[in-house]
Amino acid sequence: GAIPVVIKPKKCQDPCADQVQFAFESLDATVPELLAPPSGMAKQQPKLPKITLEKFPAEGTYSSLLVTMVASDKTELACTVQPVDRMGDLTQLDVLTPAALRARAAGTYSVRIQVTNSGGLKTVTI
Repeated sequence: GAIPVVIKPKKCQDPCADQVQFAFESLDATVPELLAPPSGMAKQQPKLPKITLEKFPAEGTYSSLLVTMVASDKTELACTVQPVDRMGDLTQLDVLTPAALRARAAGTYSVRIQVTNSGGLKTVTI
């Protein structure tokens, strides 16, 4: 997230006319990265298109993996993830389409992938 940074002369009192302020964006280099994101599918399909990620935590090093489809009205539909498929440094997720999706009207959905390991919660959104 954004971290505020203030630089000012040591002898300058608060508030200091000579200070400089900016926000520093702290990035987490361990967050999984999406490769070639899927762009769409028919909601009647039994599975989402394969999701390929780099920097996904190694097997046995994460405590939870949640995949959720989020509708434009913020409704969340939990998905089932089949066993993770690894190919060298890449990981493919095979995600079953939630049954509740078929009953909903057509719309735009994002897919949120959350994985928790010793470094905390990591989130990727498609």
